Amino acid sequence: MIREIRIGAPVDDNADVIVILVDGHGYAFTAFTPRGIEKQMTREQMAHFYVEDLLIVRDFHEATVRAALEDIASRDRLDPGGIRQSE
Repeated sequence: MIREIRIGAPVDDNADVIVILVDGHGYAFTAFTPRGIEKQMTREQMAHFYVEDLLIVRDFHEATVRAALEDIASRDRLDPGGIRQSE
């Protein structure tokens, strides 16, 4: 189902992630580690944290991100979770 995963360079424990399916559809996520969420909330003095296309991962190793996205895809949750990219 997943053809390709593109992980942007992580900055402050967050990165942009694009998943491309074998049918050509793509979805974008903003991936954070738990540490990254805590750092941003502290730095920005935030009382809450919301990202529409949030994906929380332990680290940005491709195997970790791929496992998360394959699990999400197997549950048919890419569309409501990620932001659909134009073909």
